[in-house]
Amino acid sequence: MRRTFTAEEKASVFELWKNGTGFSEIANILGSKPGTIFTMLRDTGGIKPHERKRAVAHLTLSEREEIRAGLSAKMSIRAIATALNRSPSTISREVQRNRG
Repeated sequence: MRRTFTAEEKASVFELWKNGTGFSEIANILGSKPGTIFTMLRDTGGIKPHERKRAVAHLTLSEREEIRAGLSAKMSIRAIATALNRSPSTISREVQRNRG
């Protein structure tokens, strides 16, 4: 079965690697295999990747729920957009994609 690492474990792999710890030693610390550590580091060039962040332009789950509630209350796209401080076109695209 494939071993998955938590965000903290991944961070410690890159920190240990940065401090000069070898694959085998990192694997022993995390209870994994050296090949797994090697692959993780190889895939990123040994450099810790940036944390992924959702773009501000993307709607949040709560905004999507507000859109759904607004549509249920028979509000117009423009009224929903005004309430969420978003562009009407953003709301319209969301409705077209997911029907609210």
